[in-house]
Amino acid sequence: MDWKSASSYYETRLSDVLNIQHYAVDLAKLPQAEVPSKLTEILIQEAIPANRQLDRLRKREFRIAVVGLEKAGKSTFINAWLECDLLPAKGGRCTFTTTQIYSVKSESEQRLEVQTRTEEQFIHLLKELETVGAKEDLKTIREYETTLRQVRKEGNLVIPFTRLEDIREQLKKYVADEKYAHAVLEARLYTNKLAQAEGIVFYDVPGSDSGLAKHVDEAQQMLSDCDAVIVIQRFRSIREAELEIIKFTEQGDKNITIADKLFVFLSHIDALGSAEALKTHISEASQDWLKRANLPQNRIVSGSAGAYLILNNLAEEHTQLEIGKASNIQHKLSTLTGIENDEILKTEGTGIPEIKEKIFNYINTERVGTGIV
Repeated sequence: MDWKSASSYYETRLSDVLNIQHYAVDLAKLPQAEVPSKLTEILIQEAIPANRQLDRLRKREFRIAVVGLEKAGKSTFINAWLECDLLPAKGGRCTFTTTQIYSVKSESEQRLEVQTRTEEQFIHLLKELETVGAKEDLKTIREYETTLRQVRKEGNLVIPFTRLEDIREQLKKYVADEKYAHAVLEARLYTNKLAQAEGIVFYDVPGSDSGLAKHVDEAQQMLSDCDAVIVIQRFRSIREAELEIIKFTEQGDKNITIADKLFVFLSHIDALGSAEALKTHISEASQDWLKRANLPQNRIVSGSAGAYLILNNLAEEHTQLEIGKASNIQHKLSTLTGIENDEILKTEGTGIPEIKEKIFNYINTERVGTGIV
């Protein structure tokens, strides 16, 4: 059965289990039961991740967190997945808030929802920026105080669209433009271009190494409450902030190991100098993930989301300027991978179709088969 059918099946089973857990706790609290308080507390704690999972099952949501360090290429990866150069991805920090992307069935359901900060939330942000000494952010907020106040005053927005390209500027405005984005809490994009099935959710989380506690908190919350994690990794060895990703994912549900739901996309391989360097890059990263999280090599895919956009004529001007000409990228990837056929190079050489296939297989086969939906 596919994951949606499995969701219905496991919702019923998990509901029954939690009902039993509820009665067991009530019985354990009776004085005559003489159950040690420590055991009762363990029973209560076991229900926390189970209730989170039940909530996702009821919503028929399969949550995938796309995480990594700043400038690792998270937004470019999602753009390649969507086959549209949509999310802002340029030099410097370009994602100020989490973007959630929901898969819907029909074109008529497509929309962008923008949730603005309340005054209380905005004041909290200012205090946090002052605490971490984010002088540039505070300077920007002071400079555009009137605009940011107007965004908060206008409140939440719902922007319907037909093509993803139609909302590119609005998304950039509320997610990446400092004049507006500091007043935005969250952006939700509903599109039929994300996945083959309804209910898949992508979280494009700001870099956990940005220095802002808000971004760390967002990463922790989403990693502890998701069904799969795709780490976009630029370097061959795992950085300290990437170790946080492992820790946060482990906190979500101790009954599911990191290796059960983790995937790694080694990005920017077209920046390497030779085929031998690529081989070393993949080998060292694989050994590191095996050591740190017992992750098998078949969960690691190497490629270049930027190259996928360029070679498939999906890149906007800013991406073309940053990544380079198609002919240069083509030659570089061919040299690195040994793939000479141009059509095969667009797919197998970039890694995007491979990671998509692995994720869809995980959703509909691996995850369903393990009984941990």
